[in-house]
Amino acid sequence: MPTPAQEILVVDDDPDFLALLTLELEQIPGTVITTAKGDHEAVGRMREKAFALIISDWDLDTRTGPEMLTRADPELDGSIARTENGKTPVLFISGSDKTGAAHDMQTFQHFEPVSFMLKRCGVPLISLMAGHLVHRFDSCQDISI
Repeated sequence: MPTPAQEILVVDDDPDFLALLTLELEQIPGTVITTAKGDHEAVGRMREKAFALIISDWDLDTRTGPEMLTRADPELDGSIARTENGKTPVLFISGSDKTGAAHDMQTFQHFEPVSFMLKRCGVPLISLMAGHLVHRFDSCQDISI
């Protein structure tokens, strides 16, 4: 029986960056990419299905990524979790290093903020990190970019 595809939710209100990152993430073997253009759409997607990873812009249209998770967290049941600790990993990305994100991670019932990357690190590096988080590779050599 084939391994089911790992689903990644990508949330960004910048349509150009969202499209570029999605194209890159689609190159990760065994993944399916779902996008959301803002926090309201993302919360709706989270209610529909479980994701192996969520990649979210820190600064969204009406709230921050952590605020989006705070809104979604109590509305979801345990069925959304895919990891051993019962939480979905979240990779935050931002175009600004002035967010204080690395020091402002919160505790959530259903989510586990695992990393923060600046968009200027580049789409290939963000995709590499996503592949590592989704497939838990032992080394980056398992992913080609």
